[in-house]
Amino acid sequence: MQPDVIIAYPDNRKVIIDSKVSLTAYTRYVSTDDAAEQKTACQEHLRSIRKHIDELSAKHYQDFA
Repeated sequence: MQPDVIIAYPDNRKVIIDSKVSLTAYTRYVSTDDAAEQKTACQEHLRSIRKHIDELSAKHYQDFA
């Protein structure tokens, strides 16, 4: 496990930041005026975000903090 940043707060509390996420589909979404391409890119971006959430969940960062 390698988070990007761990912020330590008083009372032994921590916030773990893992900011690695793909923005390829998002970039396509904001770079086009074509509604069909925007819809496709938006759907791909949502799939990418959901996949990233699943991957982060599998890392069990909550056990590390």
